[in-house]
Amino acid sequence: MGPIREQGTAAYWEYNQVPKRQIVTKRYELMKLLEKNNLKKTNNSDARAIVQDIIKCKWSLTVIGLIRDGIYRPGAMVNAVEGLTTKVLNERLNKLQRYRILERNVFPEKPPRVEYRFSDFGEKFLKIIHAIDDLQQDIEMAVGQTIEFDS
Repeated sequence: MGPIREQGTAAYWEYNQVPKRQIVTKRYELMKLLEKNNLKKTNNSDARAIVQDIIKCKWSLTVIGLIRDGIYRPGAMVNAVEGLTTKVLNERLNKLQRYRILERNVFPEKPPRVEYRFSDFGEKFLKIIHAIDDLQQDIEMAVGQTIEFDS
């Protein structure tokens, strides 16, 4: 009898001669599930982790800026920013909803209309964004020019 392989592991799938494509798909699904659960358990309750995750992502900041500027509908957001794809926008909107920064409003119309607004927590989060903007203006005034940072 061969070695015991735990069901759900790569060794199990390979031992039972499951096609490689199925193995890759299962690994991807497992990684996504772990990522989703990890976000819910740790980052949603840790303010520092939320701020770090939002600040390090240029598209999350872009989406927050668009909503702050009065662009609430996803289609208008994609049209307003060159390089922003629907896929990336949906991922960022979902992340901001998970963190409870945004609320999704679906209007019972045909065709359905969806808008995103800041939640009460999101309004508090905006204070951090405003503070960063103020800091950037202070830096520019002190140096006398716009500072470009490497990303």
